[in-house]
Amino acid sequence: MSVVKKGLATSTVSVCNASIGRAVMRGVITQDAAAVFQRECASVALSIGAKGIIYRVDRSVVAFGPEANGDPALMPKAMQDTPAAFVVAPCDFELFEHYCRRAQRAGIGRRVFTDAERAEAWVRAQVEAWRVTGRMRAARAAHPARP
Repeated sequence: MSVVKKGLATSTVSVCNASIGRAVMRGVITQDAAAVFQRECASVALSIGAKGIIYRVDRSVVAFGPEANGDPALMPKAMQDTPAAFVVAPCDFELFEHYCRRAQRAGIGRRVFTDAERAEAWVRAQVEAWRVTGRMRAARAAHPARP
């Protein structure tokens, strides 16, 4: 388990045996802290083998608005290729939904949930779908169709 700190907030990052990273955030999440946590937690999770990430923000105070959400298309490629779910308090759902919709329009797998079990089920399904489609793409590249 790794710990990431920024201002009044802390995030612990771990990876379970199903290759799903978990970042549990506590404290006051400011705009700066949100950017650091998303980048650093994903980096830690990916470095220890995560294929998908669940960000638990439901135990934090979110202290920024929709204008503070960065452009999801500017995040590093490895993060874009990793499905991530945000578990949030009901009062923060709309804020995170706005961000996830922007990410989805950019082709980045992000969803927001208020229920941790549904979030985990979605991330597992995305990881499995990527595994299957990734194999299909690799097979097509290795054996291209003849004209």
